[in-house]
Amino acid sequence: VLDDLNMSVVYFLKFNQKDEKSIIQAGEKIFNIFIDFFSNNDKVAIKVHFGERQSKTYLKPVLVKTIYEMMIQKIKEAVLVDCNVLYKGDRSTGSSHKKLAYEQGFDFAPIIIADGEKGEEEMEIEVQGKHFKKVKIGKGINDFNSLLAISHFTGHGSTGFGGTIKNIGMGLGSKSGKLAMHKAFNLKISPAVC
Repeated sequence: VLDDLNMSVVYFLKFNQKDEKSIIQAGEKIFNIFIDFFSNNDKVAIKVHFGERQSKTYLKPVLVKTIYEMMIQKIKEAVLVDCNVLYKGDRSTGSSHKKLAYEQGFDFAPIIIADGEKGEEEMEIEVQGKHFKKVKIGKGINDFNSLLAISHFTGHGSTGFGGTIKNIGMGLGSKSGKLAMHKAFNLKISPAVC
């Protein structure tokens, strides 16, 4: 526990991605950790990554479903939320993004693509970042008073790895917000060492 350093507590839950019972038990543990943070009046946006077509590296929908079903018994409203991506594909427009989410198994809850159909519905918020003082995020996130991010761990070119901070920071960026973030880092790949 890192409370003395004013840092967040990190929880590590081990479960078998191939065993549905193990996944459901992990979802119940996650919910029980965070239950006291939410109240009856909360409208919660649950930030998830719905995965790419034919990818197996996104979180299993049964984990998110377990948390969602327990959460809606305690709070006013909960939805699954993400924003569109810059590149061409199933996640580049709101309608195809939702369709993919349903096909990937996230068909148990309302889904909001927070930056709209074309990624243009955005709002600018102030941040105290090293590279940015303002960022553009999906405007739809403004309809909620709480955010729960459920993330998977991945490799990432700029940071070495990605997790919850990337899931929120990049994932909730509108298309122009994502573009600004990508432009800020003049990332170069050296094929000789990669």
